[in-house]
This record gives sequence, C-alpha cells and structure tokens, in this order.
Amino acid sequence: MIQTEPSDTQSILKKRALLYARELKREEEETDQLTILEFHLGSEKYGIESNYVNRVHLLKDLTFLPGIPAFIRGIINVHGKITPVIDIKKFFEIPEQTQAQSDKVIIVTLDGAWFGLLADDVLGLSLVPVSSIQSSLPTLSGVREAYLKGVTDDQVVILDPREWLKDKSLLVHEGGSPGG
Repeated sequence: MIQTEPSDTQSILKKRALLYARELKREEEETDQLTILEFHLGSEKYGIESNYVNRVHLLKDLTFLPGIPAFIRGIINVHGKITPVIDIKKFFEIPEQTQAQSDKVIIVTLDGAWFGLLADDVLGLSLVPVSSIQSSLPTLSGVREAYLKGVTDDQVVILDPREWLKDKSLLVHEGGSPGG
C-alpha cells in the first residue's frame, strides 16, 4: 500500500471531485435534448420524439374502409395489431406538390393507443436542443398549430402525439365508427 501525505490526499480528492462534477454537468446538458425521428411530408420536414415511435413499417396490404374521414387512409396489420394509418398531408391540408409515393408508416404508441403516420421518406434520428425549439411559426396556423410541440431552428416541425389522442375525430369507439 502506498502512503501519501494528507495534503496529497486532499489534492487527489479535490481533482476527483472536479472530475465528477464536470461529468454530472455534461449529463445534465444531454437531458436538455430531444431525440426525434425526422421524416418528409412533401417538401417539409417533420419530426416526432423517438420515445413515441415503436417502429417504421413499410406500407403494404393497406385495407381501405368505407365511411371514414379522408385523412385516414385505412388500416394495416402490424404484428397482429390492427393499426389505423393517418395521412398527415390530408389531415393538415398540405397541398400535394408531387405525386410522391408515401410508403413508410411510422408506428406511434402512447398510453396504450397506437396508430400509423404516413411519411414520404424517413430521414433518421437527430438530437435537438430543447432551447432551439420555438413554440410556433407565424406561417403555421389552424389545425397544424394544435398538434405541434414546436419548430426547430432548422425548420423541422415537431409533432406532439399527446395532442393527437385528444382529437375525437381520430378515436374509434366500440361501435366501430370514428369520431363522436
């Protein structure tokens, strides 16, 4: 065992304390970021917090249902779960600029509910500092603003799935019909 002077021990302990204090500060900074899954809808970039995303699924075997709102494209079976697929472009009334083939479905889960969001392209995960998120943009209004968490400095519109669950037109009741 190596013997050290009390003053050396104090110096070592102070250095360790500073090192650990610095690491804690870095961890705190990391918690001030959101991990979002970015995707394209037309020419716009959207995002959703990754903790709400269950998976990205390739759209196939879509079953159309009569008598449902136009923004619900139909249902798909994802690992034994019947999942409604929402066309956000129709829901937000985003004009179709091109005939892009929307073939990716972002499966969102929240509080026991799940649904799919149709996307033109999935770009991947990114870290967004919470401090860079603006509450809204002046150009966004109406139905869009109610479903947003905010907009990043890079103009990525972050959706808030909790707001989606509050919308009665998106709920399917026991009778099988959407809405109220």
